Amino acid sequence: MKIKYIYISSLLISFIFLATTVSLSQEANRDHSKLIKFSHKNHLMMVTDDCTDCHADVPESENISDNLIPTMDNCASCHDVEDDEECGTCHYEDVYEPLENRISPVRFNHKFHLSEQNKTCTDCHKGLDKVDYSMQSPNVFPAMDVCADCHNSSKTATDACDACHYSTVDLFPESHKVADFETSHKFLAQDADANCYVCHETESFCEDCHVSTVRIDETNTAKDFYVPYSPHNYKDGVKQQVITRRHDLNYVYSHGIDAIGKTTECQTCHQKETFCTECHEGENGDFRVEGIMPKSHLVSNFTT
Repeated sequence: MKIKYIYISSLLISFIFLATTVSLSQEANRDHSKLIKFSHKNHLMMVTDDCTDCHADVPESENISDNLIPTMDNCASCHDVEDDEECGTCHYEDVYEPLENRISPVRFNHKFHLSEQNKTCTDCHKGLDKVDYSMQSPNVFPAMDVCADCHNSSKTATDACDACHYSTVDLFPESHKVADFETSHKFLAQDADANCYVCHETESFCEDCHVSTVRIDETNTAKDFYVPYSPHNYKDGVKQQVITRRHDLNYVYSHGIDAIGKTTECQTCHQKETFCTECHEGENGDFRVEGIMPKSHLVSNFTT
């Protein structure tokens, strides 16, 4: 009975802890557009192009958990905050809540990057001059490819995951966390904004699967390589080019011309020792492999 009580108590404590954590996270990441009227676009265009005029504490901030949201004192440099009749300029009626600092998924030191690395705010937070609320910009938390401009294998800055990420457990983009990602990732990779290279060295990583000896062999059919158009392949109203089939339907009869002319490297996809012999075997007469050899081998004394 005592063990059962301990077990149930542990479950309850775990549930309360998780519920509280989720609640706090949701509270901190609330939609600010419902709490205050504000436009980054208008302020940057008409008031100031210096972000630190409002975010005054950023240049000295060494911890991403610091609350860097402008206070009423910052606003007071331009707005008459003492005039009750002007409250509606920024505040919704009966909504007077302080803005909570958003929870960041990574470590970051603003002071180091701004002073020692000579970065500017817009080097990382791109596009805020085009939106009202920061969360409308994809770079309110800069994307990985922004960080990778410096944090890469060239050692401009470390590319170790734990240098920035609090935890490397289950460190995958949300788009990867689907059951069929191994077979459906091709659709993401063909998107105009795909940035796979940020985490994957394309040549070495992709070739683990995409080489002739692994996936492309004589058992494949057209459906293995056919990629239909889909809505996500549109960019600014233009359909992006995608590969449908590599060879035309008559290529079985004409591929010899390309092979002799060396216009393509067939072995990039096909393992010639097994793929070619499916047709070019001894019993197939003129198509036998034995009859296909370099001109230098055709001299009478080649074997000696």
